[in-house]
Formats: sequence, structure tokens, C-alpha cells
Amino acid sequence: MSDIIKGLDLNKGDFITFVGGGGKTTGVYSLGKVMDDSVLTTTTKMFPPKQKGVIVVEDCLPKDYKYKQYLLVEKIEKDILKGLDKDRLADIYDENKGTFICEGDGARMKPLKLWASHEPAIPANSNVVLSVIGASVLGKKWDRNNVHRDSLLNLDGEVISFATILKIAKEGFFSQGVPSGASLHLVFNQWDKVKGKFSANELLEFAQEIKKIERRLISVAFISFTKEKLYYVF
Repeated sequence: MSDIIKGLDLNKGDFITFVGGGGKTTGVYSLGKVMDDSVLTTTTKMFPPKQKGVIVVEDCLPKDYKYKQYLLVEKIEKDILKGLDKDRLADIYDENKGTFICEGDGARMKPLKLWASHEPAIPANSNVVLSVIGASVLGKKWDRNNVHRDSLLNLDGEVISFATILKIAKEGFFSQGVPSGASLHLVFNQWDKVKGKFSANELLEFAQEIKKIERRLISVAFISFTKEKLYYVF
């Protein structure tokens, strides 16, 4: 994970928010394991953690939050955890000033997502936003099975490629709802599933092109949170 943290320039005290699809929850827990004093949290709904040592708490942090791994939510329900309002979460961060790692979006287990006008739910003081795409979507068809809110772009039946991702960028989706002072990174997760299908030059050319379209992008990374590995970052 150290290569991922270094490659994305993540630091102690950051408020990191994950949006998009393709492994956000895995990313939240993976970063939480290695970033000291971190608080895990969400502004959406999450399943209860399977990871050992993660303690779910409601609405506020206990005094020992820097010494244990807490998952902060609004309410603990039977089979689901309800996330905090983004403004409430922003206030809690300001009061504590630790490292916060937030899942700020839901994608119904799809690898790719577009955002409705009210999405994503990113707290205003998030200074790092990771927009995640599950790399397994490359080569699959644009439909409701692979893309959450697929109807927001008229691409029905298109085989999803880097050209498709550029079309999404041209519509401004990747910077939607991102606070003005936040650094924005496009993250292709699950890269272990497709490695070898694309050359480094292809990835570099794509990264250069999408940065021309979405000027707020700081980097484009190709990683696997499950494998805890950074393959490329441009």
C-alpha cells in the first residue's frame, strides 16, 4: 500500500473521499489499515465491516479514536450502516483533525458510475477525491449491468473503452461535486484483472488526453487495492 499512498500523494491529516464504482469500500478499508490515526466513514450506505478490529460507532468519535480503527456512521441498522450527512461529517472532521477516509458514493456494486445532479455526497472540506473505476468494465457493454445510471449518457450497447471514459470526462462527470480546493485523482482499480491487455504507452496517452479534457485531474492511477499494488500513475 505504501506505493499507492506515495503515488497518490496521500498524507496524514487528509480528508480522502472515494466516489465512483469498482472497489471503493475495499479502498477505504485498505487505506485505513496503513494510514495512522485514520477514521473510516461514509456519507452513503455501507455493509457492516468484515474486517477484524473495525469498531462501528454512531454520530461522534470516542476520545481514543486515534488508537483504534473506528468506522463512523449516523446509524447502525440491522444489515446496513447509514452514512452521515456530508455537512455533519465536515463539522466532525474540523473538530478532530485526524485522517478521515470516506466513502462518498454508492454504485450498486457496478464497476462504473455516472452521477445524478445531487451526487456525489462529498464533504466540503475533503482535500483529496479519488474517482474510482473498476478496470474490469473495459471491454464490456454499456448497459445497466455494468454502469450505474447508464441512461445519463446515450451510449447504449457501446463497448466500453478508454474512448468511452473520455466521453464521460467531456460531460464533466468526474469533477461533479468535487470541492474547489480538492485534488482529484482518477483511479482504475482492479488493474490486476486486466494487466497485460494495455501497454504503458497506451495508458500514458490516455492519461495525457483525459487531463487535457478534465483540467482538475492531478493524476491517473492504475492500481489494485486488493493486491495493495500500484501498477502505473501518470
